[in-house]
Amino acid sequence: MSHWISETYLLNKREAKRQFRDYIFEIWRHKCAYCGAENPCTLDHIKPRSKGGTTNTYNLLPACPNCNRTKGSKEVFSWFRTRKDWTAKREADIHLWINQHSFEGSAGIPLLAIADDDEIAYLDLPQPTQLDPDH
Repeated sequence: MSHWISETYLLNKREAKRQFRDYIFEIWRHKCAYCGAENPCTLDHIKPRSKGGTTNTYNLLPACPNCNRTKGSKEVFSWFRTRKDWTAKREADIHLWINQHSFEGSAGIPLLAIADDDEIAYLDLPQPTQLDPDH
């Protein structure tokens, strides 16, 4: 059951987990980040938990069961580059996703979304010339 406390809406654990998963799937337009298969049903830890990876948005990608199983605990880019369905575009999208915490808004909300061309696009970000080169 969800609650309101001091003008803050609190979710129960099940609903919070569902919304967390749905958010990642929606950003990737319900496609496997690795092969592009429609309606992936798993989330893959980019850096496996067995190797110190955490469960946060920028360490999770939607993956079809086949991609998730074959990647296992392998290093993501070494594994991905051996696949027939590898593209530089998909790899670039994954790099953007992993590094999204560098571009989060002041509320901690990631500012990335998948554009109509199945590309990850920045939302409300400064132009690259405005970014501080020291960060």
